[in-house]
Amino acid sequence: MVLLIASGFDSSNLTDHGGYAPYGWGAALSTIATAGMVFAYTGFRNVIELSGEAKNPRRTVPRALITTIVVTIVLYLGLQLAFLGAVPAGLLGGGWHGVNFDSPFANLAMVLGLSWLSWTLIADSMLSPSGSGIVYTAENSRNVFGLAKNGFFPGSLTTLNRRGIPARALVLNFVVGLAYLLPLPSWHSIISVTGSIAAFTFQIGAVSLVAFRASGLTRRDTRLRGMTVIAPGAFVVSSLVVFWTSWSKLWIGMVIIGLGIVWYAVVWLRSSRAVTELTGGTWLVVYLVGLTALSVLGSFGGAHVIDAPWDSVVVAAFSLATYLWGARSGTAYMNARPDMVRRLRAEADEDRGDAPEEALA
Repeated sequence: MVLLIASGFDSSNLTDHGGYAPYGWGAALSTIATAGMVFAYTGFRNVIELSGEAKNPRRTVPRALITTIVVTIVLYLGLQLAFLGAVPAGLLGGGWHGVNFDSPFANLAMVLGLSWLSWTLIADSMLSPSGSGIVYTAENSRNVFGLAKNGFFPGSLTTLNRRGIPARALVLNFVVGLAYLLPLPSWHSIISVTGSIAAFTFQIGAVSLVAFRASGLTRRDTRLRGMTVIAPGAFVVSSLVVFWTSWSKLWIGMVIIGLGIVWYAVVWLRSSRAVTELTGGTWLVVYLVGLTALSVLGSFGGAHVIDAPWDSVVVAAFSLATYLWGARSGTAYMNARPDMVRRLRAEADEDRGDAPEEALA
């Protein structure tokens, strides 16, 4: 970033050649999910997934989350600004669509005569993803372990080897990863699908958080402030990110999510769980069907029955209404099971080594 700016930053690149968003807001918004921007920020989740052994999670987990997100935002914005200003004006005679780099930063460094930087970036592109790969391999094994513990997957996936690693969960993730390569043979095609799925998972967390708080499962002295506004806002924004994905890519993600819902129904039928565990998720099915229909009718690869920006406005309103429905449904489910809430609360306090909140009061 520093070298590109020092090589000759041309601020006119930001205003000339079509100005800001030269190909329209639709093209800019659709890249949020399909170009990997959402996926690039999902690393913050690893802080939570791997925090089970943290000695002081109340202090260290929020610090790690905030630091990760802030540093990532600053770094990514700086890299984008450096790239935009360092592209030679001669390449922009026909507009930004004339810039077609296979490896943007490495190719740009070569154009600027920084061949050693170009080779360094190419070498780094082969090494640096291993860090993300290692972290995500560990994090996803925790996900499968948790799903098996909750009865969503077979209980055998909770088995740990002598090193305390859920090896069977690792094998399952490996097989699923290979399965993704069959219909999605490239990195770009995988990211264009998984980006929308990642945004979808953020929505579920927003609903769960409100339901947990309203039922008294979480402690007042450990809560982050502002969630009454942040949670619905996150749900709406995540819905828009999913909607902005082109329909040609979104339908694949919706099929994958739909298969997960069908599998949950199968697990429920094979268990002795109450019918409310299935009917309580009606809002989610309605939400997925409604979002899919709006994507078909919208302007992001759809039929343009609803043109921009009104299609996004409709999605935002629909998402907010669905969020309120989901939050009420989750709260009602938790409140109807006070014994379960007390048990989960006691287990959480015991894991943290905390005294009950009533004693603290």
